[in-house]
Amino acid sequence: MCGIPHHAIDAYLAKIVRAGLKAAICDQMEDPKSVKGGRMVRREITRIVTPGTITEETLLSDDADNYLVSVVPEPGKGAQGFVVGVLELSTGELFCEAPAGRAELSACLAIIDEGRKFQQAQGFTQWTDEYPNPALIEQDIREQQGYLFKIDGEAAGYMYLSFDGDPTYPSIEGQWRADIPYAVVHRIAFSRRFAGRGLSTAAFSAVQKLCEEKGFRSIRIDTDKKNQRMQHVLEKNGFVFCGYVLFDGDKKWAYEKLF
Repeated sequence: MCGIPHHAIDAYLAKIVRAGLKAAICDQMEDPKSVKGGRMVRREITRIVTPGTITEETLLSDDADNYLVSVVPEPGKGAQGFVVGVLELSTGELFCEAPAGRAELSACLAIIDEGRKFQQAQGFTQWTDEYPNPALIEQDIREQQGYLFKIDGEAAGYMYLSFDGDPTYPSIEGQWRADIPYAVVHRIAFSRRFAGRGLSTAAFSAVQKLCEEKGFRSIRIDTDKKNQRMQHVLEKNGFVFCGYVLFDGDKKWAYEKLF
């Protein structure tokens, strides 16, 4: 950006950021009065602004988070070994999502159990004592498909994330939004100790960034008909209802997000 009056820059930046674009801001680096011989005033790029790096209160929304996401390969963890860092730049909160280690099994199980009890408190049972069970979570971790979500190093959420598809999804009663490779999210839960911190939005932002790094442009997930809270979370994060899939004889609501 150049040629913009300094006092009007916030209005122009707001339009650029809302459009999901980047802006390079150029400033004059010398006094125009000192320039002789028709030479142009020297300008340099002094700042690059992206939707994830704005800090001005006039550009931030009071009811939305402002995330900057980075994906880094984790040494020795193979194709699934990625650490996703999510920084809420305006508040300084740091979130991290990575494949859980075997030593973190108990932390993952505690979050799953908390999610099970929360469902029961809401008056429905999507997760039973048999599902998801410790053996299944241990298998997730062993296959590097069980991801632990942390805030400042403390376990805050868990999810199953796979890039191998789901055997029930081709038989959807309805229609997926696109016939392309997709990531699958199952068994997602967050600790109530971190309620109100934007965990779901940060987690799905991390998943999307990881998908983009792997060349995937679709995320699919299903949930129980009575789990209205999860349905709200999914729709808030850009997922669209596509129909119904069967899991153990139960009809589940299926959602997909394209990006």
